[in-house]
Amino acid sequence: MIYTKYLVREADHFHAHNFPQIEADMEAINTAMSKDSPGFNKEMLLSFLRDHSMKTENVEANPVLAEMISSKSLPISNLEALFESCKTNTVFRKQLEDFVTS
Repeated sequence: MIYTKYLVREADHFHAHNFPQIEADMEAINTAMSKDSPGFNKEMLLSFLRDHSMKTENVEANPVLAEMISSKSLPISNLEALFESCKTNTVFRKQLEDFVTS
């Protein structure tokens, strides 16, 4: 049996203030990504958090960031766990995606 780190119920909505570690991780990620070139950064990060995949063209356009994401040198484990926990709650998941891309 696999236990999820976060419990996301069907009627839950994502509010960043309820997840202070996620907020802190996103601040660290944004700081690290701001040093990198703009472009597909947020799309690449979101794709990895959601599906553990990245488009080849995004990886080729920004291999340094792709390596940072896939090697987990960025603090993404809490975000990955939260995405995993909200698979069945599409509203929560969309709100989380919007938070990551904002």
